Formats: sequence, C-alpha cells, structure tokens
Amino acid sequence: MEQQNSLLNTQASLSDQFTGDPDPKVKLSRSIPTKVKEAYKLFVQRPDGQLLPLFVNAANPIPVGQFIEADFPTATFTGKSSVNSQPSFYVPTKGAERSQGEVQRKTGTQIIINSEQDRAKLIQEGYITEKTGRTKDAPFGKVTAVAARPGFHASVKAYALHLGPEDLQVTKQEADTLKDLGMVIKPKQGKYFVKRRAEDQVFAKVAMADDVDYQSQIDASGRTDINDRVPLGGSYIYKDGQANQDWVVGGDMRIDRVLSREEAQTIAQSQGVRDLPYKAEVEEILGRKLSNELPSDIKFSAKKGITDDIATEDLLITVHNLSPEALVRADRLGGIPMPSIGIAKPSVGFEGFGEISLIGNAKMATPSGVDQVYKRDAYTTRAPKPEFEATNDAIKYMKKLKADLKKELEDTYNFDLEKLAAETTYQMDVKDGLKNVFNISDEFQIGKDVNALNKDYDSFNSKEIYLDEMTPILRVKYLNDIGAIAEVFKVERYRYEESTDPNIGNEKREDVIADVIYTASGIGYSLKANFNVFDTSDETIIRDWLLTEREML
Repeated sequence: MEQQNSLLNTQASLSDQFTGDPDPKVKLSRSIPTKVKEAYKLFVQRPDGQLLPLFVNAANPIPVGQFIEADFPTATFTGKSSVNSQPSFYVPTKGAERSQGEVQRKTGTQIIINSEQDRAKLIQEGYITEKTGRTKDAPFGKVTAVAARPGFHASVKAYALHLGPEDLQVTKQEADTLKDLGMVIKPKQGKYFVKRRAEDQVFAKVAMADDVDYQSQIDASGRTDINDRVPLGGSYIYKDGQANQDWVVGGDMRIDRVLSREEAQTIAQSQGVRDLPYKAEVEEILGRKLSNELPSDIKFSAKKGITDDIATEDLLITVHNLSPEALVRADRLGGIPMPSIGIAKPSVGFEGFGEISLIGNAKMATPSGVDQVYKRDAYTTRAPKPEFEATNDAIKYMKKLKADLKKELEDTYNFDLEKLAAETTYQMDVKDGLKNVFNISDEFQIGKDVNALNKDYDSFNSKEIYLDEMTPILRVKYLNDIGAIAEVFKVERYRYEESTDPNIGNEKREDVIADVIYTASGIGYSLKANFNVFDTSDETIIRDWLLTEREML
C-alpha cells in the first residue's frame, strides 16, 4: 500500500478540502489499497451536492476521490432483538437530513437495550431521551437499531430494492400493471403502494479496498459477517437477511463519481437487474400524479383503468408474428427463446414474418435488464441453437451401425474393406475416405453422426431434407437401404466386365466398388450424377427413414 495523497497533509482540514463542513467526522484511510473491488453505493445527496450515508453516521458527508476509513460507531451498544435472544452488538440509526420533500427516516427494528450504561450513552448521543420507557421485558428501554456490521455497505450491482419509500398509492389494476413491469408493490391494509427511489437518493460508483482477504476468514468461520471490528484494508460479501450475493461490506472506500439516473439505469440493465423507479417514472406510465392517497375521482368512481378499451388510438401493442409450423414447434418446446418483438399501434398493425400474431404484455415494451427495448429497428441476438452431446448408448449404437453396415456391404459385394482400401489404384484421398466412413474409433465423428440423426426432422418442418444434410455413414446406409448403391453398382459394372470394346472393361473391380461407396458417402463426386436421381424434393421419404433410424437409438 502507498500513502494517501499528500494534498491532505496541509493545515486545511479534510472538510475544508472536500466537504465544506466545519466539523468533519470522516477520516482518511491509513494507506491507499493496491487491490480494489468495484461496487455501487446509494447515498442521500444534499442540495449542495455533498453525499451522506443513508442511516449510520448519516450526518457526516463523505468526500469524492479519496479513500475513507470506516469507523466503529461510538453509539454501538449491546442489545437483544427479543427477550430470549442472545445479546449482540447493535448500532442505533437516525437517518440523513432530507431534501426534495423526502422525510428523514430511521431504519431497523426495536432493540432491547442491555444495560444502564448503554442507555446513558444512547441518551447522551441523542438516540433516546430520559422519557424512553422501561418495561419488565426491557428494563433499560428500547431503541431503533440495526445489527452492528462495521464498514461501508455497497452492492456489486447498481440497485437496492430493499431501500426506498413505499408511499405511492395505486389501484389494484394499476398495481397489477406495474408488477408486470417488474416494479415492487407493497399491499397494506387492503391498499397498494409502489416502492420507489427517493428523490434525493443517488448511486455512486465506488472502489472498495480488497487487499486483506476477509472473505476466506468469513467462509472458514461459518459466520456471515464481522461485527466486532472494522474490516480495514479489505472487504467481504455479506449473505444473510435482506442481503444476497451482491452485498459488499468494506473497511475502506473511495467514491469515484456520482452516477446520473440514466447512467445508473444503463449499468443496472447491463447487469441484468432493475432498481426502484423514481416517482416521475411511475407517473409517466400511469398517466397521472401520485401520492400516498388515491384521488377522489379514482377512489370513489368506476372509472376505467388504463388497460380497458379506452384511448386505443394512443396505445401500443407488442407483437411477434410466426407461421403455423413455428407455432407448433414453440408449443412443443414450451415457449419461444429470445423472440423478436415488434411495437406498433393496433390501428397500424404488424405484418410479415408469418400469418399468426402473438400479443405480448406491457413488460415486453419496458426497458429492463431482462427485456431490452430499442428506439428503432435493430438486429439483435438470435434465438440460441441447442447443442447436443451423444450419450454412451448412442455412441455404442452408432458404432454398431457402422460395423453392421460394413459387414453387409462386404458380404453383398464380396470384398474386404481393409483390403479394398489397400488394393485400389485410386488416389490416397479415396483410400482414406473409405477408412474414415466406417471408422469406429473416431468418437468426434460418431458424435456428429448421432447429432445428425437427432435433428428436428418432424412433419411440421417446412424445410426440405436432402442427402447433403446427412453425414457420410448415414448417406451410405440410406442409399444402401433404398437399393441405390446396388442400382449404381449394376450400372457401373461395364467398367470392369469383359467387353469387345477396347475402351471399356479395363478397370479393376475393387476400383469400381471403391468409387461407388466413396461417392455414396458424399465425399466423392465422380458418380454424383448417378446418385442425384435418388435425392428427392419429397422430403418425407428421407425424413421417414431418419425417424425410423432414430427410434433405434
């Protein structure tokens, strides 16, 4: 680690240089970390631009651009969450001073104070008063507090769904619509409220110290956090309570920059998450102003909701067009992976790409980490193609198919493949090709043979199937099964049979056999025209054969 910026080693105070506060409470890190972890932290932003923690030490602005060391709050006390629970460390909360109409809020639960000494300390620091009640179960009173987890808290991703006011009341119908868009709805006593991002809250990109490996210590101890000291020089992932794999706690933090709302949304979307909406965003979707009460014309009227048949000329639809064959395949698959979506007015419609239109919900037209929406026509990610891996049984079957076919051809045409490949006067590629077609040790090729046999050759596939789509061994077996090899070999016998014509009958029989089988495999081409007559535009012939073979797997 290197020493902190010498800019701070002057007579000017930290607050004078960075926060403008006359009585700074934050302190610089003892040294600058060499390893950092990128994260995102939510702050309350004062009207003067300064950044405040949300709840703990919430009166102390944190400067931008310098590593700051977290402290162990002086108000930390010993308490219990219930009468029968074990004592633990807790930190009382007040919440930052707010602006833009937001209300100062505490967070946490009512914790039983464990001693008279802690009660006196909490009174002195202004968290409770002398009037705070004492009861049989809480002889020293209670205070709103959170579990002590010293350090700066941040997230790997730019969202914080657990932090935000729940005060925008909506109708049940509006709540259902917003929930479909991925927003958090909180039912309370028969009413529905949207959880939102507070107007004075902003995300900042931060760097968390990562020199000390606290994560290994946490994992080895079986605990989920460190509550008796500040994790100076490092950080760890906290996984408990409202936390998930995204929650980072660190002893030293540097604020790199404050993110605009648009930047934070873009980052969250790229990370596959979505933060709470601001009030204006919800109002724009619903087309009305919101508060913690429903307007009387909505609360007491039978006014139609936004999804009813009103103002249809202004509504948009999300649509995906497809053919009947594609619809059948989608039904068999259980859905359409990554469908292309069109957004249009119902009066205009959406034509092309198929005579059947599937209509989507509003969520599909709302940008999020899950559903990306573009302002114009875009060439986007296509539906993935499945990759198959041959099972051991399928490989055994294909090896047997090759061996059986080899024996059948040898018995029918009275030859030995190894000898044929050795004796033929044809070029080396023909010899190697014959060996490779029937090779049972090449499991890579056998895997390709199995996958070719498992293609979606169903009766709803409008694409015609030709011989060229099949692997060499499947071509040979198909052409042999339908008698094509026998027919072509019969036609080519003149090449080795005795004849009075001096220009024919001069070839070796094994050369003709090699030529026929090699061309049947699709690798050779000298007799391709002879075999083309057995290819067909009636795809059902080849498809039926393939389906029959596949049933043997």
